[in-house]
Amino acid sequence: MRQALVFLLFIFLTVACSDLEQFESTPLNLGVKASNTQILSVISQGDKATVTYNLTVGAKYSVQVYEFGKTEPTKTLPLTAQEEIVTKVYDFTDLTDGIYDLTLTDVAGVSIKKPLIIKR
Repeated sequence: MRQALVFLLFIFLTVACSDLEQFESTPLNLGVKASNTQILSVISQGDKATVTYNLTVGAKYSVQVYEFGKTEPTKTLPLTAQEEIVTKVYDFTDLTDGIYDLTLTDVAGVSIKKPLIIKR
């Protein structure tokens, strides 16, 4: 019994004192800090919506589409600003007719919300 305890203690100390491989995490690129986060206009025609943003060049954003009054997004789209004024045309054929909230969120958590009406 004593030999078994000594053996287990030896194994424990060997493992505890050994140099385990360290995993380095890769840094997460969040882009430039956003100073502009604005939705200038939302124009929808049928299945398409044209949205114009005022953004900070190089900053990363997330665009979410929520059913009106819901808390879980129906659709989430990434957006990285290449210019200060960005115009995107989105295809919403997978969404049913109705009222939605279009939300633009930067990496700092600043959110701007505009209504989106889809009617075919």
